[in-house]
Amino acid sequence: MSESVSLVILCGGFGTRIAHVENGPKCLIEINNKPFISYVIDSVPRKLINRIILCTGHQGNKFEILKEARGDIEILLSHEDSPLGTGGAALNVNPELLSNNVLLMNGDSLCTFDFVEMYQKHIHSDADMSILVVKDEVRKDAGYIRLDSLGVITNFSEKKELSHSGYVNAGIYIIKKNVLLKENYKKLQNLSLEGQLIPKWVKKYKVMGCITERPLIDIGTPERLAEAKLTFHAI
Repeated sequence: MSESVSLVILCGGFGTRIAHVENGPKCLIEINNKPFISYVIDSVPRKLINRIILCTGHQGNKFEILKEARGDIEILLSHEDSPLGTGGAALNVNPELLSNNVLLMNGDSLCTFDFVEMYQKHIHSDADMSILVVKDEVRKDAGYIRLDSLGVITNFSEKKELSHSGYVNAGIYIIKKNVLLKENYKKLQNLSLEGQLIPKWVKKYKVMGCITERPLIDIGTPERLAEAKLTFHAI
């Protein structure tokens, strides 16, 4: 690999769907005495990343403890004082901290994929953005994706706007820094990455899909949190 990348993890949000089960940021929920976000961080090979940037919001001060505890890699915090959404949080990161290609992930979901392979495909295809795509015929609350025969994403629709294509968004992206810098949205604006930005980028840029059959684990609902705890307990 010729370049390591910045890993940006979206950690904002209020976790309203699991607030009655767990308090605090979702991605700091402990499973087997380990914050879920640590599983996310550890899923990415260390040789691929040069620094980690956590986009924090609600109770963002709690991430200071994680930052101090993880002495194996540089962790920086990009805090939002008011909710910016997944898109606004990504655009709010200081561009001087970002590599030419950025690995962008959600802090409350995990897919144990070969990220080095994904990065290499992203570079070799000269994609502006690459999205990890999971085969799934069951999920009803994830972004549906359509791809052409070459793997180019031709349609991206968050939630239920598309008839089910069999592919859903895993919430893991590699994106050129220049794409983020070209956005003319005002800073500190609440934007949805999945609902507003990516559908536009699919029409404007070369966005590739990287397909995997590995399971997608997320802790966004009480049911999925319980499933995740069972999964990690069995490992």
